[in-house]
Amino acid sequence: MMSVTSSVNTRGFTLIELLITLAIVATLAAMAMPVYSHYINRAKFSELIQATGPIKTALDVCTQSHARSELTQDEQDPCLNSAAPFILDETTTSQNPQTEIRSLEVQPLAAGAQTSSAGSIGYSIIVTAKSDLNNNDDNMPLTYQLDGSLDPDQNTLRWTTSGSCLTQGWC
Repeated sequence: MMSVTSSVNTRGFTLIELLITLAIVATLAAMAMPVYSHYINRAKFSELIQATGPIKTALDVCTQSHARSELTQDEQDPCLNSAAPFILDETTTSQNPQTEIRSLEVQPLAAGAQTSSAGSIGYSIIVTAKSDLNNNDDNMPLTYQLDGSLDPDQNTLRWTTSGSCLTQGWC
């Protein structure tokens, strides 16, 4: 007597199954790329925010160490001079291709700044990103700005954040 055995041929996945899987993976990747790109740029931009730390500290210590009359907000200002070693320009940053900073400058707080009142003393720290970090439509470089105005009662600087990075949600 002859026995009949049924054998099932398993040949793997069909072409349709592979194409559907590929389409699902491609759709998920396309949805994840903008979010991933945003987080990568935000992480790169954090270098600009961190670069302001030593300058902010130097200005805070200097304003607490000097009398208000010594803070002249010109080239003789001891606080502007204490921040000078931290200033970066395009020449300095172009020598380091790893940095995301185009320039970093410190200047007296403008009279029209939101934290400044007439005759008040303060400082602005402005950091500009390199253009390859910019992903907005107007191709203007992203900036991070800290404005510190002197509180005469406590002899400390009160800092506020501004700049084009706020619209991007990076600072």
